Order: sequence, then structure tokens, then C-alpha cells
Amino acid sequence: MIKQKAQALILFLLNDISDKFDAISLKSLVDFLFKISEKIIIHFPKFLPFYIEYYADIIEQEISMINMTDSASILHIGCGSIPASSILLAKKTQAKILGIDLDFHAIKKAKICIKNMGLTKRVVVKQMDALKSDLSSHKIILISQGIIPKEIFMQKLADNLSLDQIIVLRSFSQDKSLDPSDEFLKNSYNILDIFCHKKHGSTTSIVLKKKNKV
Repeated sequence: MIKQKAQALILFLLNDISDKFDAISLKSLVDFLFKISEKIIIHFPKFLPFYIEYYADIIEQEISMINMTDSASILHIGCGSIPASSILLAKKTQAKILGIDLDFHAIKKAKICIKNMGLTKRVVVKQMDALKSDLSSHKIILISQGIIPKEIFMQKLADNLSLDQIIVLRSFSQDKSLDPSDEFLKNSYNILDIFCHKKHGSTTSIVLKKKNKV
């Protein structure tokens, strides 16, 4: 009974709120609720699979948007304390997953989370700065929402990429088009595809490749 009530509360926080509010104008509220949810759930391993499953349809859509091979190496930038996307990618593909975050404490918790999920051989997480690292071994790079300042980060990231690497950037939009705040992406990237996940508060997946400016 207690478990059912807790699951209902998690669903309310993650699904009902993100679905009914405008996630673009109230992004700070959504981010706050997700951070609170993660801080609570990380201490209750039994609820982790339930929480992580909330993101399953996003990952499945992103997998379908790109030509992902089982042997691909995937980098997840901004994995956070509950690396749900990294975990789901490991479960739904045979790819090698590396999750990174600048926050040492988030990585410490993420390692516990991965251990509780029994995926220590499939998912590795590290404290690492993507802009100061060699990313050449990763064919696919997933970038979580919340990377700031996004415009500066994405422009600098482009300098560190090859033309064949695929980027999946999580952002916000009301439909299958770039939000005005993401128009800057066209300066450094080719926009290959966009998908708006309506049930996730207008979360959008944008597939990118670095432009050849020669």
C-alpha cells in the first residue's frame, strides 16, 4: 500500500505536472521538481526502476531517430545523480555508455544508482568536463537539458567534434520546430531531426551534426 502511494506521488510529480504546465515558461519550476524527486528517490532503490521507466519513451524515440548500432559508443553529457537515460540506453541497446557530469556529488550518487540497477559492467560514470576532453571515440553524444550557458557550451562543443558524430540535444519546444532560443544552433550544426515529447512538458529531442564550414 505504501509503495503504491509512493508510486502515485512520483507519477504526479513527473507526469501530471510536466504535462499540464508550460515547461518553457515554467522551466525553473520543472527543473526544481525533478531535482527534488531525484534527491528523494536515490535513497529508495526499489523505486528507481519505476522512476527511470518514465523516460523510456523518450529514449525509444531518440533511438528511432538516429541510426544507432549496437556497437556504438554513446556519451551522455549531464547524466546527473540518477542517470536514467544512460541506464535505459544500456538496457535497450548493446552500446557502451559513458555518463559524465561536472558535479562530483552527482557522480558519486550515480555510481550507487548504477550499482543498485546491476549495470556496473554496462554503464560507466565519471566527473568530467566535455569541453576539455577527447570525445572522438563516441559516435553518439546525448546532451541533457540544463546545460548552461547552452549557447556558449554548444558553440565550444562544435570545435571539439568531428563531422560524423551525431548529437542528440534535449531542449524545449511547443512543436516540431526549433524554439527561438535554439536558433543559434544553425550557426554550427545541421539540424537533422526534431521531435517534441508532448507528455514530458514539451521536452524536445534535436538531432544534430557539426557543419562543414570549409
